[in-house]
Amino acid sequence: EEIIAEAIVALAISLILIGWVSHWIVSPLKSLAEHMRSGESNSDLKDFTELNRSDEIGQLARAYQGLLIKLDNQLNILRTKSDTDPLTGLGSRHKYSRTATPFLKRHLAKGNYVGLIVCDVDNFKAFNDIYGHTEGDNALSQVGKKIKQLARDSDLAFRYGGEEFVIFCARPEAEQLANFTERLRREIEGMAITHQGNQPYGIVTISVGGAIAERQNMYQGFNTHQELQEAMFNVADKALYECKQSGRNKVIWSSKLDK
Repeated sequence: EEIIAEAIVALAISLILIGWVSHWIVSPLKSLAEHMRSGESNSDLKDFTELNRSDEIGQLARAYQGLLIKLDNQLNILRTKSDTDPLTGLGSRHKYSRTATPFLKRHLAKGNYVGLIVCDVDNFKAFNDIYGHTEGDNALSQVGKKIKQLARDSDLAFRYGGEEFVIFCARPEAEQLANFTERLRREIEGMAITHQGNQPYGIVTISVGGAIAERQNMYQGFNTHQELQEAMFNVADKALYECKQSGRNKVIWSSKLDK
């Protein structure tokens, strides 16, 4: 009986010790491992109580937090680089794909008219052929700077690829969008960058196609803002093609959006 009693006491003490070890050591390690597997950022670790421990578990948790901080900083640097076109300083095509739809959704909810503008430098291949790619890059850089200068802080401007630029802008009145694009066309023409391959103008010009969306478009067959944004781009691109076919150096807007 004494042996059984001692065994029961020993078993109870063992269970208590196992429970304490599990709570004090195993549980924090398991929690830390789950956080690692989840791929969450440093901000999600702020309520991790083990960071305040003074033992080896605390040291491990703080070392892990330091690693996450370094990783977040590196990711922010890479994200900034991937979001910015190095030649013009405008947003990249990657940034366009990430920010265009949220921009559209936000401004339609405010009741604004949203314009998607596609700009293309006229006869740019001929410019490179005549003046070389270095001068071509310089010309694109100047066009990009002019777009950045004229766009509002609330607008989104991108170098979509090559000599093509895309601008997302929102205004209370549709006429303001038309005024903005016409001013942009005139200002770039006014830089008077010599381009003998772009006749009859002899200088760098742009053609502009635009599409306008308003809140009611969401009730006319478009199920998502993503669908609407894609339709806007297609319509603006067609308007740009029409500009090219009808003499270049002009702006054509379309308010009709088809799925």
